[in-house]
Amino acid sequence: MKRTTSALLAGALATSGTVVLSVALPGIASASDCGNTTLTEHSFPTTFSTAESRSKGHNVVVDGGLHVYTDDASSEAKAAARFATQLDIPLADQTAESNYDLDLTVNSGGKPGYNLVVDMNGPAAGGFTTLVKEEGFYGDEWWTNSTAVQGVPAGGGYNHLGTIQEYSDANPEAVILTFGYSLGSGVLGDVTITKLRFGCNDFSFDRANRAPQASIVADDAGDADYRTFDFDGSGSTDPDGDALTYAWTFGDGSGGGGDVPAAAYQSHTYPKGAGTYTVTLTVTDPDGLSSTTEKIITVTPPTTVQDDELPNTGASVLGLAALGGVALLGGGAGLAATRRRRSTAHSA
Repeated sequence: MKRTTSALLAGALATSGTVVLSVALPGIASASDCGNTTLTEHSFPTTFSTAESRSKGHNVVVDGGLHVYTDDASSEAKAAARFATQLDIPLADQTAESNYDLDLTVNSGGKPGYNLVVDMNGPAAGGFTTLVKEEGFYGDEWWTNSTAVQGVPAGGGYNHLGTIQEYSDANPEAVILTFGYSLGSGVLGDVTITKLRFGCNDFSFDRANRAPQASIVADDAGDADYRTFDFDGSGSTDPDGDALTYAWTFGDGSGGGGDVPAAAYQSHTYPKGAGTYTVTLTVTDPDGLSSTTEKIITVTPPTTVQDDELPNTGASVLGLAALGGVALLGGGAGLAATRRRRSTAHSA
């Protein structure tokens, strides 16, 4: 069962000389609360931009996470996403390293870094610098090769390597424009991101709930009175693996169903005589998405068929009547035999 939920959390507080952002992101939560937002394959593309990705990089919402991977290690191998709304939040208001977190599982190869896009000279200056955090290599330090940064020393082979506090202290006018992640370019990797944090805003990822698909198989049950049919709805499926409930109608004013798996199977006896009925099955998942299918049932009574006359054998009526299922009409020579035949009931 897949749900999109938002659990509102209290705003965080400043601690230990660093600042934890307690402002909800635009379009995500209310102005006074933060929380978790679960993004689906429908809402992820409108919340985050993947324009920085290249032809061999992929960002796909799957069950329980965001699958981020590249096809090879070429220059086209880049998978990246950034929050789609410009923020203009002072960097000095978000200096705690706990404001930035990327929870993920490495499936193979390399893993993405957290990206913070900053205008070091303030919103009026224009331009931007991307700070990259790769915890597996540099802990709480962020690197950049931007020439717009002042006062943060080189390190790790980059022009600048330091903490957010150090970038903020040396560049007091800096504002955060947006945030996100990047795998590559030129990196072969495959990860599943389960949470992306910015300040007090957490993003998780999951597939949206999908509707089930109903299916009916009908059988006439070999019933001697021709009117009883067995119906099997167990072939109904749910793409999310949810348990289904079943509701039946049989087209003769009666219905059945239940909320246990056994309700997928129904046996129904129709009124005497010929008739055509529409059987419907509706299957419903726990979130209320449903699917309905129909099957046409034709009920046909058995018929009496008169065969050719019997030859004049001289046999007695009683002797011939001993033949199973045969009744004799007339008398003497030229007796006619009849027998009851059940016409097969059809389902469509």
